[in-house]
Amino acid sequence: MKNADLPAMPIELNGFGQYAPEAHIGLTKREMFAVAAMQGICSNPYDRYTYEQLAVHAVKHADALLAELEKTNEK
Repeated sequence: MKNADLPAMPIELNGFGQYAPEAHIGLTKREMFAVAAMQGICSNPYDRYTYEQLAVHAVKHADALLAELEKTNEK
C-alpha cells in the first residue's frame, strides 16, 4: 500500500490494537493534504480559479508533497 493511500489519522476498528488497512475510516493522507492545500489556495482573495482548477491544483500540491516525503524517506 502506498503512503498516499494510508489513513491520515487511523481509528482502530478491529479492537485488537493492531493496524489493519481494511479496519479504518476517514481520509487518506493524500486526501488530507489536498484539503490543506485547497484551504491555503482559497485563503488568497486575489486568486481566481474555477472549482475544477482549484481541485486540480490542490491534488497536484498533495502529490508533490507525498513525492517529496517518499524521497526523504529513502535517504
